[in-house]
Amino acid sequence: MLVIAHRGASAYAPENSLEAFQLALEMGAQALEMDIHQTADTRLVVSHDPPRSRAAKRPPALEEVLDQIRQHSPRTAAPLLCLELKASASPSDNFEQEVLQKVPGPLVPNVIFSSFQLRILKRLRQLSRTVRIGHLVGSTSPKEVKELAGELKPDSLHLSLKRFHPSWARLAEKLKVPLYVYTVNDTATCCRLEKCGVQGVFSDYPDLLSSRWERAGGSL
Repeated sequence: MLVIAHRGASAYAPENSLEAFQLALEMGAQALEMDIHQTADTRLVVSHDPPRSRAAKRPPALEEVLDQIRQHSPRTAAPLLCLELKASASPSDNFEQEVLQKVPGPLVPNVIFSSFQLRILKRLRQLSRTVRIGHLVGSTSPKEVKELAGELKPDSLHLSLKRFHPSWARLAEKLKVPLYVYTVNDTATCCRLEKCGVQGVFSDYPDLLSSRWERAGGSL
C-alpha cells in the first residue's frame, strides 16, 4: 500500500509548507502531494486555498518545493509527486503549460498532475501525450469517468474516502490504473481499502504504516 504524504507531513507541520515536505522526506515518504495555485501576478505557489496578497505568511513557490525535493535525494530515486492544479480565480491562459515547464526534466516521470477541473486535465493531455494524469474524481460518476478515460488517458484515479465503494476499485482495474483514496488517517481503514483493491492512500501521516503505528494500535 502506497502512502502519499497529503500536503506533506501535515499532521505534524503546517500543510503545504517547506517544513511539512522536509519532514515527510525525512520520514521516508515514497510519495508527496501538494496543491498548486497561480497568484494574480502569475506566480506558481504551493497552497490549498487561493493565496491572499496580505497574508501573514506567503506560501512557498513551486520551484522552492521542487528544489527542496531534488536536494534531499540527489543520489536516490525521487519520490512520486502528486501535483493538484487548483482553479484560481483568474489564472493565466498558460497556467497548465507554466506548471509543466516548472517541473525539472529528471522529476517529470515521477509526477502525476491532477485536478478536479476537467478543462485543466484536458488541457494537460493536449499539451503532452506522455505526462502522467491523475483523474481527481470529485462528483463525477463512474460512467462518466469511464467515458472520459479515452480522452484523458489517466494514469491513476483519485477518490474521496467518503465516495469509496468497491465498484470504484473494479473500475480502476478495468482501466488498468491504480486507485488512490484520500484522506485516510488510520491503519484499519488502510487494510480495508487494500483488501478491496486500493493501491494507495493520501494521508496526513506519512508514517501511517510504520512499525510505530502498528505498536500504537493504528488509530488516532
